Amino acid sequence: MIEPELQKKIDERYSRSMIIYGAVATSALMMAVVGWFVVPSGQPSGSAPAVLPIWVLVFFLAVAAIVARRFLVRWERLRDLKLLRGIDGLLGALQANTIILAAIGEMIVIAGVISSFFSFDRGDLVRAVIIAAVVFALNFPRRSAWNTIVSNLKDV
Repeated sequence: MIEPELQKKIDERYSRSMIIYGAVATSALMMAVVGWFVVPSGQPSGSAPAVLPIWVLVFFLAVAAIVARRFLVRWERLRDLKLLRGIDGLLGALQANTIILAAIGEMIVIAGVISSFFSFDRGDLVRAVIIAAVVFALNFPRRSAWNTIVSNLKDV
């Protein structure tokens, strides 16, 4: 069981993280909407080799987001953070992890906008937004996970 004052700290950090996560997701969505209207609609230029490096980047960003999440929430790493920095340091790390993973999702949208701008294909933008949505969904911070992490590490 988590003490009320510790639960209050968790709730404060979690709510701040959710505000930032929501702001990043909203800005990514707004970039996609603006990109939809900025990219001229027309026949795709067929310049696949020109945008291929961008799609390789999108692939690596998506994989990096999954790998980074696995690395950032490794039990040994979180335990060491708690031992070195205390509960506040642990909560700060969880908040930083959330922001980092959200930024990776936003970078995917930016790459999609750039790709669609170069290829004149709005489909590139749609594909990037779908990939970013999957990254945002997979990396969504869950309050229950934060509570479990803190409750298991509070006595370490």
